[in-house]
Amino acid sequence: MKLRFFVPSVIFLFCGLVTRAQITEMYYQGFESGETPLYTGPASVTTQYHSSGSGALMISQANDADVTIELSEIDFTQNTSLRYISFEFDHMCNVQTNTGADVNMCRLYYKRSNETQWHQITASNYNQSSGEYSRPFVSFSSFSINSYNEWYEQGSTLSNNLWKRERFDLNNVLGASVAQNERRLMLKLVVRQKTSSGASTGKWVLDNLKVSASPSPMVKPTLTMVKYPDGMYYPSSRGAEIVVLPKTAVSQGINPDSVYMFYRVGSDPTPVRVQMTRMALTGFVSPWAAFWRKALPRKGRMPKGLSV
Repeated sequence: MKLRFFVPSVIFLFCGLVTRAQITEMYYQGFESGETPLYTGPASVTTQYHSSGSGALMISQANDADVTIELSEIDFTQNTSLRYISFEFDHMCNVQTNTGADVNMCRLYYKRSNETQWHQITASNYNQSSGEYSRPFVSFSSFSINSYNEWYEQGSTLSNNLWKRERFDLNNVLGASVAQNERRLMLKLVVRQKTSSGASTGKWVLDNLKVSASPSPMVKPTLTMVKYPDGMYYPSSRGAEIVVLPKTAVSQGINPDSVYMFYRVGSDPTPVRVQMTRMALTGFVSPWAAFWRKALPRKGRMPKGLSV
């Protein structure tokens, strides 16, 4: 995840905050030219969607059958400690719902390779804090043109301002009870066929599909940037204080030496690593979640252009 905070003359990028959880990227598909296709699907309804020189996968809804895109099998057999799994992707959609109560249009499924039945990814897997939030998905466990107001208002036109980033957690799929040789994950995306004659053929556009895994919960920190004002005699100076709220499900809490960040100043390519300090707040003593802070250079000591 990259968080960007834009302020005059200063750009604050994602804080390199680290906890002891090591996250491994198990699968990635960006649909760029020359990239090895790690998926299968009918060529007749899947094409490249190009915007600003970048590629994405565009799935066109069909009239006679559902359209299925199946991702290549993801092998977890080499590391049995990877039990926390997240599935993330960017997408936009103008697939209209069918007549009546049939609103489950763009669905997600998973299964282990030794299973015959696919399991639908539902609202119980929807990470509403680390991705976008679609109230219709919470209700119907599927996406359509009604999932976001921006999609509905834009109608049949697709454009770059419609992208949404989603995250789903599959932490119960490869638990401790799953045998090592069965730790192979499969994912698929399905666009339901069109049954409403009056609806236009819709499209589901996807990009940057990524599956990550970790031995412990993957929780993205809440990050806040506080910018100090310019000094009267230092018009080009900047300073800031970075405050983060990492969380953990580990009963021992967060080790003090495991929360730190990297930052660079100006055009200097050398990163500086600094430890963050846990803030003592009255009534806030939970070992699972605490605020950590670090003040960065202030007046007259920091050139324009800071990235952390």
